[in-house]
Amino acid sequence: MAKLIIALGTMSDSKTKFAKDVLDELDIECEIINVEAKSQVSDQPITSLETKTGSINRAKDALSQVPNANIGIGIEAGYDKDEQGNYQIFVWSSIANNTQIVSSISEILSLPKIMDEQLKNNKEVFELLNIFLNDAKNEIQKSLATIIKTRKPFIKHSLKVALLKYLNQEKYV
Repeated sequence: MAKLIIALGTMSDSKTKFAKDVLDELDIECEIINVEAKSQVSDQPITSLETKTGSINRAKDALSQVPNANIGIGIEAGYDKDEQGNYQIFVWSSIANNTQIVSSISEILSLPKIMDEQLKNNKEVFELLNIFLNDAKNEIQKSLATIIKTRKPFIKHSLKVALLKYLNQEKYV
């Protein structure tokens, strides 16, 4: 495969690192060009559809900003309610080229009660993350807090699956 030029719709160092990790794991030779891409959804998406839409919009916007890019990638974290009405966290990753879009959702994690209540009260979860991390009483709680704060496993999983689907399109048609 020829070297891919990727327009990555984020300026986040951590999202860029996670994307590079996935691309390295898949042995994809590429050049990443970071751009500030607009999601055109709320800052804290609270449905899966809104989150997916945000990732697609970021991928398309990133691609439009880098004329020589083969693909644009958009990553969007969000929340949605489960069957019991409790919030969960996940990430949608989308890949856009000039003719198509491929998207994938990460695994889903139920949020701890304090964060669930924050969302139910229409408040930002991000403000609570550092408090939650600092209040962690053991390594397991710290691990949970770190996963929710960095979103690393969600980003890596959704992006890896999206890339696998995109790069193996003939197997999905």
